[in-house]
Amino acid sequence: MKELELPENNIKGFTSPHELGELEHLQRLDLHDNLIEDASDFCWSKRALPSLYHLDLSVNNLTGFIPECLCHSLSLRH
Repeated sequence: MKELELPENNIKGFTSPHELGELEHLQRLDLHDNLIEDASDFCWSKRALPSLYHLDLSVNNLTGFIPECLCHSLSLRH
């Protein structure tokens, strides 16, 4: 799977984030307009989502800082 779009689904977080992290070919992940509060849910390991270059977390309930794992992602551009 290269693209996963789940906007406006009232997602608050992930009960099994490791399963999402196994999508090694995922390039685009769209989670805009949900209820996500903590971006650290996307920090499973340094090798998680190695192909991801677009992550949309707009219109969520994010607070605090952007986790280092997202800031230092080699392929994340958006």
